[in-house]
Amino acid sequence: MNPKYKGYTLWELLIVVFIVMILAAAMVPLMRGHVNDSKWTEAVTAAGMIQNAVRTYHAQSGIALTGRLNNTLILNALCLEETDLSGRFFTPGDYEVLSVDADGKAAVRITGSLPQAPSGSKTLTPEGRWE
Repeated sequence: MNPKYKGYTLWELLIVVFIVMILAAAMVPLMRGHVNDSKWTEAVTAAGMIQNAVRTYHAQSGIALTGRLNNTLILNALCLEETDLSGRFFTPGDYEVLSVDADGKAAVRITGSLPQAPSGSKTLTPEGRWE
């Protein structure tokens, strides 16, 4: 490089662009996983609310209420509304109370049905673990 010219050569610029492209290509799969996790956050919040409602219902009536939450009778019994469970990625029918133990703790399974929902299903166990 001639000392009277100040700036970068074409090769230096191409190398920088190449490095940036490699870093961007490495980040896309990492970010995709975070997007999927953030979609599940909506379901996690609703599942916790459902567990609390089932436990309250069990404490008041002694009945173990199970089934999909797109059933109006179940929603009314739990004092929930469809709007409480309707979100951007999940609908009330995506939530199902699988079982209720003797203490009223419920197992809740979530399976996304909307096109933009994350794939697969997750279950919130009565102990509070996700499987």
